[in-house]
Formats: sequence, C-alpha cells, structure tokens
Amino acid sequence: MAFTDIIAVIGIVLSFVVMFILVYKGMHVVWATFIASIILIITNGLAFFDTLGLLFTAWGEAIPTFAPVVLFGAVFSKVMDHTGAAKSFATTLYHRVIPKNASDQKRRMIAVVVTIVLEVVLVYAGIDQFAIVFIMMPILGVVCEEVDIPRKYLPAMILSAAGIACATPGCANVSNTIPMMLAQSTSLGGAVPGFVGAAVILVGVCWYLVRAVNKSVDQGEHFDWGETLQPPANGDRNPPFILSVIPFLVVIVGFNVLKLDCQWAIALATIVAVILMYRYIPTRENGAEGFGAKMTGVYELMLNGLMSIAPIMLIFLSTGFASVISSCKGYDILVNAVLSISLPPAVTFGVVMLLLVGIMINPVGAMMVAIPFAMTAFPDMNPAAIHRISSFAYIVLDSLPFAAGIIVAQNMAGLTQKEA
Repeated sequence: MAFTDIIAVIGIVLSFVVMFILVYKGMHVVWATFIASIILIITNGLAFFDTLGLLFTAWGEAIPTFAPVVLFGAVFSKVMDHTGAAKSFATTLYHRVIPKNASDQKRRMIAVVVTIVLEVVLVYAGIDQFAIVFIMMPILGVVCEEVDIPRKYLPAMILSAAGIACATPGCANVSNTIPMMLAQSTSLGGAVPGFVGAAVILVGVCWYLVRAVNKSVDQGEHFDWGETLQPPANGDRNPPFILSVIPFLVVIVGFNVLKLDCQWAIALATIVAVILMYRYIPTRENGAEGFGAKMTGVYELMLNGLMSIAPIMLIFLSTGFASVISSCKGYDILVNAVLSISLPPAVTFGVVMLLLVGIMINPVGAMMVAIPFAMTAFPDMNPAAIHRISSFAYIVLDSLPFAAGIIVAQNMAGLTQKEA
C-alpha cells in the first residue's frame, strides 16, 4: 500500500475519532462535521471548496427525505402534549400496569419494560424511527417524572426499542423491506432466528436499562424536565383516555391499512387529534372557548412544532459527511478491505454489513452495498439468512453519537452527548 493510501485511511479513522470526541465533549454536531470533513480533505487530497460544497449538496438531498416526518411528527407531538392527551395516555396506561403499593425499584422496572414493549409494537406496526421520538418523548416525560427515572435515559428508552423492532421479522420498516427486495426474501425471512434474536435483545435492553436506572437513582440522580423538555401545559384538564388513544391508532391504520406514507399518516392523526381534543386546545386567554381563540391555539401549536424542528434540521448536515467520506480514496480502500474479510459466510456478511454501517454512517446505503456483495460472494447462502443478518447488523452502529436519530432524541430531551 502506498504511503498516500495509508494517510488516506488514517484520515478516515482520525476524522471519526475527532468527530466522536468533539460531539461527546459538547460541540454542536454541525461544527464537528466541518472539522472532520477538513481532516478528510487534507489527508485524502480532496478539493477544499468542492468537497465542502458536496457536504451542503448532500445535506440538501437529505432534507426532503427527513423533513416531512420530522415536521409532522413535531406538530403531532405538540398537539398531544399541549392538549394533555399525552399525559392522559401515559398516566392511565401506566397506572393500570404499575402497582401503587410496589417499591420504587419495582415501579421503575415495570415502567421501563412496558415502555420498551409499547414502542417495539408501535415501530413494528410501521411508525417511523424518527416519528417515534416525537410521539413518545412527551409521554415518557410524564412517565419518568411519575416513577423518577432520570431524564438522561429518555433517548435510550426510545431508540433501543426502535432498534429491536427494526430487527424483528415482519417489521414495516426499511430495515426489513430493503433486504426483502435485494435478497428476494419475504417479510418474515429468517423468522425463527429473527424472533429469537429480537427476544434476546429485548431482554438484554430491559435488564441493562433497569439496572442502570436504579443505579443512577441510588447515586442521587432524579428526574427533572430541564430547559428544553417541558411538562404538560394543560395541568389537570386532560382529555379522556379513549380520546388520547385514537390518534395513535390512526397512525397505525393509516400506514398499514390505508398504505399512506408515514408522514401523511401522522398528518392525518394530527388532524384527528385536533378535532377530538378541540376543547382541550390551549388558548392565549385561559378559559377562552371561542372558535377564533381555538384556531389561534391550533396555529400556535403548529408554529411551536415548526420552530422546534429548525435546530433539528441543521443536524442532518452530518448526513452529508457520508457523501464526503464516500468521495475519499481511503473510503474505497477500507470498503475493499472489509469486503475481503474471510470468515464463515454468515459471519463474514454480518461483519461486513456492520462495519459498512459505521463507515458510511448510512444503514440503508450499507445494505445497498453489502447485500449484493453477499449474493455474489456467497451464492449458496440462504436469502432469508442474508435478509435477517442484514436487519440485525443494520441497528448496531446506527447508534454512533453522530447518527441522526440519536441527535434528534438528545436534542428533544435537552441532553448533551455526554449526559446521554
């Protein structure tokens, strides 16, 4: 390998390390992305301004993909939060399953397990990974306050459940549908090992989170709302439980039965929520019930949702980092090295897929590269095995601190990387 090739590979590794450290230390991911990109430019001999232009071009291409779900998810979250529907849903459901006379540790344990299972069901039914953050954040804030789970565990409680669902056979998510297309498998491809594997992760996640939460509380940590995450604004004037459930059902039915895109299913659920929760919509003048006052309240909810996504849209600049990486000479060298790994076929494919997710910072892109490679390199390998291994490998390094979903969840919870 030539000296320049070695420097190019070192540059990619160094850019990841620097980005990880900077984000962990509290630097905004946008500035960390710029610094990591400059390292890549210098070590891989790239054109400075053209490469930075590529960063912005890729950012612009990512926004149409993510913006609709993020926008409608944010508005839906505000409606459910400020009308008290989220609080009604959370308090009613969790009061039914958490015994009042149970110890504090047991109450926290039940809350964690019920939360993880509920979210797995919602994502499995088709709710987008980004949408689940907006849907569950106000609900989990109420739950964590009720049982005193420190706020820093909110992203983990949401995204770990999303990961479990994405790996489970039959999930209505790209982690399951893309392998179906590429490997010519079925939605339930690799069903037995898939369900067993998902159960193992579910138990492991619940065990770890319960243990970590109780340890934090024993060390004197407690729940607080912080400056970003806000308590329900409706006080005790909350809608009935049945009304709070209907918008969630609309999302599931809209996506799975009406076959709407996730963002349109959420938009429909938001409209239904506004209609059902009309009398609970907050107004500028407390107690104002006129149509004009309520419509002003709806407008302000929509505006709050729009304003809340403004800083979030910036974080998708980090998705452009993947395009910068893929333009590097070191990237081709690393990908070829990963694809040349020689182990038993199933293990080789799992390692290749997992590492490509990390290198590309793009699980979908990694699938598009790794699955055709496996189909060619291992013609005798069962397509169902390729499908299920890729779904599991998909969720591992998508938890890096500069992954978009991680940043969105931490942003909404008002947490730094170090806290979360």
